[in-house]
Amino acid sequence: MQNFGIRFLICNLILIALTGILVCAKRLLKNQLSPGLRYYLCIPYFILLSVPFLPLSFFGFSFPVSRSSLFQWLSAFINSLQPASAQNLPGISSMTASDSSSVIRDFAVSVNSAAPGHWNLILLSFWITGAAITLLLFFHITWKFHKIKCGASLLEKPEIQKFFSDCCTELHIRRKILVFVSPKIHSPVTTGFLKPRIFIPADLDSVLQTHELRYMFLHELQHCRRLDGLVNNLCIMFRIIYWFNPAVILVLKKIPLERELACDASVLAHLSAEDYPLYGASLLNLAEKLSSYPSASGMVSKGSQLRRRILGITSFRHRNRKQKWKSVISYLLISVLIAGMIPVLSAYAGSEETVSLHGKTTENLELFTDFHGFDGSFVLYDSQTGLWKIYRPELAVQRFSPASTFKIYSALHGLEKGIISPESSSMKWDGTPCAFPRWEQDQTLDSAMKDSVNWYFQNIDQLLGRTEISSFLKKINYGNKQISKDLKLYWADDSLKISAVEQVELLQNFYTNTFDCSEQNIQAVKDALRVGEFSGRTLYGKTGTIRRNGRDISGWFVGFVETDDNVLYFAANIQGADHADGSQAAAITRSVLSSKIFL
Repeated sequence: MQNFGIRFLICNLILIALTGILVCAKRLLKNQLSPGLRYYLCIPYFILLSVPFLPLSFFGFSFPVSRSSLFQWLSAFINSLQPASAQNLPGISSMTASDSSSVIRDFAVSVNSAAPGHWNLILLSFWITGAAITLLLFFHITWKFHKIKCGASLLEKPEIQKFFSDCCTELHIRRKILVFVSPKIHSPVTTGFLKPRIFIPADLDSVLQTHELRYMFLHELQHCRRLDGLVNNLCIMFRIIYWFNPAVILVLKKIPLERELACDASVLAHLSAEDYPLYGASLLNLAEKLSSYPSASGMVSKGSQLRRRILGITSFRHRNRKQKWKSVISYLLISVLIAGMIPVLSAYAGSEETVSLHGKTTENLELFTDFHGFDGSFVLYDSQTGLWKIYRPELAVQRFSPASTFKIYSALHGLEKGIISPESSSMKWDGTPCAFPRWEQDQTLDSAMKDSVNWYFQNIDQLLGRTEISSFLKKINYGNKQISKDLKLYWADDSLKISAVEQVELLQNFYTNTFDCSEQNIQAVKDALRVGEFSGRTLYGKTGTIRRNGRDISGWFVGFVETDDNVLYFAANIQGADHADGSQAAAITRSVLSSKIFL
């Protein structure tokens, strides 16, 4: 969530390259594409522009690991700036344990990360400021046109109404389209797509001849048939979002010309060859006075666009069947090319920051009040029924730093490699001052797990080495399987990440030993995770806290509950500006299990 600005910047750099490829493809096949299909290439391009803000599942893709959207990144980033209402929740220590040493205590050290956060905030502020200014400019233009529409009146001249009705019949248009007259415009304009409206100048019948009126209405009705109002609105939206991307803006600026060329071609298809020069002359006649608005489509163009349209009219020829097939095939080839770009762009938008719930039987939990103002998720898997109960699925599939919950697997790794053993797991404290008094003593696996002693597990990692740790992460399929160069706190520095759903899957694999580890070693870690008796059941768990610049911004509590005939696996994650730590996550878990699960 802290990387939204950087990831959006990367996405735009990728978009520039992909847009260049698309433009080259269009130029290569420009002689094969009809004007209409050349214009409709904007549709797959709009989809490409939407990719950074939509998960791949939106498009029906099904991958083992799906990509998160920039919209989710942005939402999470904004949520992280909101302070959580930290309350005194009942702690994990209130659970009944077999002895006092069984109570889990939550310890975390602070990781300073001010610079990246500042850069992302700067980039985010820069983008939002530019988008807001662009939006205000469009609002200003739209408001001016709105005042013109308010001053317009319905067309009442019978002879012009007859022309319009005949044109609708000629194009087989049955929907009701209203025509308005305004003294404040000098050329016909079409707006809207759900309820399109055509605006014409008040003195149009005195300016245009009879055949020119027919051409004008045919042209404007083509805009209504093609839903050009929707395309115009999408162009505005993407110009606001990508206001700083020169490649995207250049393509969006060309769409109005392609729209008019497509409309001209559609009109000419209804006319005879003798009418082509007259249609072109009508354009020149109307071009003397121009009125254009970003959310409107009109018959008139100016300057180079008008020259391009006149050339298009003079070179227009009806396409035979072979040429139509070539045009369709060319369109499909470019569309497939754009579709092939989607995973590339999406990979940089999400960077595998979310996972998929595909294939899981899920049930939504309503736990808003249990989270006491914290943002976060809760996942519970019932191994007997195979049912996944999830609170906030969109966050349950999003990856975060695991914090000290990773020590479950660090301990297992150390046991498997013989660095420690179930019979001999003690390590001597070297006398280095620690953040917490309980760390400043010799430790065993049991004490190190319960007090989350960093130096104990760091010693294991140093003896294992980076290569061995990476191999183990791949073997057990742990989250994104990425670790930083510094082995001291890779589980808390945003390099290694995992989702709540993956936490539960790993716990199940750990409990059933699908890792093919020594059963003795698995049991040793289970014993270290044992919290005590809870509502007549045995609770196992591990807390974790991410502390940034002295503030607790993310808390975990993961584990499982053994009953007489079942095992329930859970993972709770909370996010906040402060006070979001493992002990709060554990208290929330206790509340949920007591009131929602074991009630």
